[in-house]
Amino acid sequence: MTSTPHKLPQPLIALLPVFILIIFVSLSVGIFGADALSGASQMALLLATAVTLLIAKFTVNMHWTAFEKALHKNIKNISTALIILLIIGALS
Repeated sequence: MTSTPHKLPQPLIALLPVFILIIFVSLSVGIFGADALSGASQMALLLATAVTLLIAKFTVNMHWTAFEKALHKNIKNISTALIILLIIGALS
């Protein structure tokens, strides 16, 4: 299966997930204060990721397999650094 190039979304549509992430993180810090690091900020990241996937699915018409391939490639590229960070975290 060959990968087909996709058209790029409009710049404002491409920046929409960033704005949504800023809004969600600001709301979580405003509502939960210092406790935002206990899970609210992670939920903001997940919601912004979901918005990004929806934008890519409906505006650019990407298929789920393209997302899976990109995710697999990115995890493969950062796996060594991730293991090093996990070891450093375990040691500290």
